[in-house]
Amino acid sequence: PVFVSTVPKSGTHLLKNILFKIFGPKVILPGWLSWDFMNEEKLFNATAYSNRIYLGHIFYSHRLERKLRKFPKILLMRDPRAHIVSYSHQYDRGHIPEKIADDFRSLPNWDTKLSAMTYGLQGDNPGSRILSVQDKYQKTTLSWMKSENVRPLKFENLVGDAFGGSDQKAIDEICELMKFIGIEPDRAHLE
Repeated sequence: PVFVSTVPKSGTHLLKNILFKIFGPKVILPGWLSWDFMNEEKLFNATAYSNRIYLGHIFYSHRLERKLRKFPKILLMRDPRAHIVSYSHQYDRGHIPEKIADDFRSLPNWDTKLSAMTYGLQGDNPGSRILSVQDKYQKTTLSWMKSENVRPLKFENLVGDAFGGSDQKAIDEICELMKFIGIEPDRAHLE
């Protein structure tokens, strides 16, 4: 098995689509993105892992790290500035947990909304909280960096020419990713 932890709004769907193209949809778990499926408790309590790619926002815990230590782990990250803007747009368009929706929408302007995403926001309702960018990165990727068998992956290296990146760099990154998980890449097929 391979475990892929991503920061929300860091290119999870892009990476999922790349992995689908390489390995096929039956290899990726879950086949849809499900916050609930990939939670720490369910992964920790699993008695065995199938030979699949487990993809999601996998929050770090010491006990889960010990259990997954020997398995390859890929950590998808994005430039935090782009992450903040992307997440703020998502929330501004209404894709936001109900507990925090009113608090976020009541912020007076775009700068205040960006600050809330950057530094976090504790809402008026019980349990209504936006994690700061630092907290999100700490929980989903940075803490995993201390573990064995870790391969960081930058979103910016996966986007091609059409989206301001480099097709060549994206292919190089995918080839390195495949080697990391023990698969010899067919570069001609990727190009």
